[in-house]
Amino acid sequence: MNRVASLLFNARRILKRTQLEGPLPDDGDLLRRAFRVAWPSTLESFLVALVSVVDTIMVSSLGAAAIAAIGLTGQPKFICLAVFLSVNVAVSAIVARRKGEGDREGANRVLVQAILITVVLTVVITALALIFAEPVLRLAGTNEDTHELATGYFRIIVGCQFFNVLNMVINAAQRGVGNTKIAMRTNIVSNLVNIVFNYLLIGGNFGFPALGGKRRCHRNSAGYCRSQRNGFALGNASRQLPLLILQ
Repeated sequence: MNRVASLLFNARRILKRTQLEGPLPDDGDLLRRAFRVAWPSTLESFLVALVSVVDTIMVSSLGAAAIAAIGLTGQPKFICLAVFLSVNVAVSAIVARRKGEGDREGANRVLVQAILITVVLTVVITALALIFAEPVLRLAGTNEDTHELATGYFRIIVGCQFFNVLNMVINAAQRGVGNTKIAMRTNIVSNLVNIVFNYLLIGGNFGFPALGGKRRCHRNSAGYCRSQRNGFALGNASRQLPLLILQ
């Protein structure tokens, strides 16, 4: 096992120009540790991408225009999230350093500052996205059949992105201390909630209102479900917050 690990990952070769301050674990142990941290993050990334795919599949019963409307909001949505994704990379890196230093208070300060920065940026970016939703989506390629649906859907998911980005920054800090399974579990539960609310509200099952039943409500269906998902994900992540630095 160690021979195979040495072929894939040789720490001594990687660090040959670095002055070591202590003994290195064997390559097999390092590879196992890296895998335990990496696989939940890989699954989490898959689940994040899966949300839009699930929304598109489940809204397909509303027709081609509804499918196209959801697809056209993808790029503007990720442009809005780009700033927060950048902040999350910094949060993970700095929190990881504070954990390595044994500075729990410093790690907590990083998280608090990141949350405050995220709140301010969310207000600014959400306001701009709501104001300029129509020209942005025309630039994204909407036409007469899809523009109204895409604009409504985009405004709903952007207007509710506060829950999403706060969930993201908490999960980024969790990853920084190696708690990648917490972020994975949060995304698994929130994806299941998204699917359930899609099923209940798009088709109007089990007595819920059929938001997909009228043309003016097509745009609300998946967007409303996404807002429910984001709120649930934030609550799930917040319950895990004490585990962030104090373990």
